[in-house]
Amino acid sequence: MKTSQLIKFHELLTTINQINGVTAPVTYFFITKDTVTLKQGLSLYDLTTFDFLMVIGDYKWKYGSYINNGSKLLGFFDRNLELIESIPVNDKIQIKGVEFTISPGSYYNKNKPIFICEKNDGERVELKLEGSEGWDKEFQGLYNQANKL
Repeated sequence: MKTSQLIKFHELLTTINQINGVTAPVTYFFITKDTVTLKQGLSLYDLTTFDFLMVIGDYKWKYGSYINNGSKLLGFFDRNLELIESIPVNDKIQIKGVEFTISPGSYYNKNKPIFICEKNDGERVELKLEGSEGWDKEFQGLYNQANKL
């Protein structure tokens, strides 16, 4: 990977963070074949061992005296750190987006992921998990669901 690609990637994420009001460090989900791995930071080794990358940011907002938080998809990237529109899961379906909803037991914080997928025939499918098992398991579980479609 060229240094210029890494600099471009960093500048793009910094700009997206500022526009979206993301206040916390981003979370990276590396996708390699059928495995989704959560990372809080990047290493040079990480950047050589993945097929696709999902980048998620956290943001906070105030409602009265309460501070709430949520998550936001910042982008999908290929192995060259180029921004892409979707992540192909298999030859029948691709992930087009990730939205977030309220986790069980929470009234305001939107951190529970929902995969927005599209089949080759154009049908849109939203994939959700019922429980709240933590991001590493939720993203892997949603990816597994998408792979079965």
